[in-house]
Amino acid sequence: MSRATRLLRGAAIAGVSATIAAGAAGPAVAAPKHDKSARPDCAGRGVPDSKISIQLFTLRSLINAPGATPAENLEEIFAELSAMGYRQVELYSLHGMTAEQLRALLDEYGLKATVMHTSISEATWDQTLANAKTLGLKYLGAGGTPSNFTSAQQWIDYAEMLNRLGERAKQEGLRLLVHNHDREFTQVYDGQTAFDILMENTDPRYVYFQLDLYWATFAGQDPVALLEEYGNRIKLFHVKDLANGTFANPGEGTIDFPAIFDASQGQIKVYSVEHDRTQAPLETAEIGFEYLDCVTY
Repeated sequence: MSRATRLLRGAAIAGVSATIAAGAAGPAVAAPKHDKSARPDCAGRGVPDSKISIQLFTLRSLINAPGATPAENLEEIFAELSAMGYRQVELYSLHGMTAEQLRALLDEYGLKATVMHTSISEATWDQTLANAKTLGLKYLGAGGTPSNFTSAQQWIDYAEMLNRLGERAKQEGLRLLVHNHDREFTQVYDGQTAFDILMENTDPRYVYFQLDLYWATFAGQDPVALLEEYGNRIKLFHVKDLANGTFANPGEGTIDFPAIFDASQGQIKVYSVEHDRTQAPLETAEIGFEYLDCVTY
């Protein structure tokens, strides 16, 4: 039985977090248990461990579990992720903490926040960038594009705003990212998808793309073809699988990740494990890390 499964079966996360809050936490950073050198099936070109991350949205049910604060729950979660081998995470919230407090908690468990999904607004962008720098981020952007657009012009206007925000981000040593769902591919205007419009109207100096491999595939797209068409505009992946029309753990569905990773030609900076509806978040995290740690192409 895996460490993650033992935790889930042995105690509710709220109870574990309450124990931590009472002062029972042990040493912060455990040594990773994975040893790729002992797994001959993992030999060959693969995903470097330094590029493996996880979108914490996958773990939101544990982060927000009752009986403790999100910060207290995150202590146990970060300890688990660190022990699995993760060295970076992808954020979606500050969880009621200041950027300084969250950065301190990440540091305590040997984790870096490289990517964050956050609200994007020109009115608050300076504060967002300040928080991003405190957290040590490299990439940040919205978790999704607007869902109420009905015309190509709205997408063009949105792209122009992204350019303005992205230019400001670059001045601070950061990069703005665009993360897709399925609507960017299913909304079509005069033969162009919304994804095409965003690619055409955003400046590659300021705007990167995080390709969600599940949503692109769900929308009927071939991620390999997207990589071939858009070259190095795509810099980050969300790695979640598709099985029976819904979400699956990485490597347990039908998406051909090795072919996609091979087509990316080494340009991907971060491979983030994600599962939108997992019932066993820590198990998903462990399965995802083990898959990316071993997959070859």
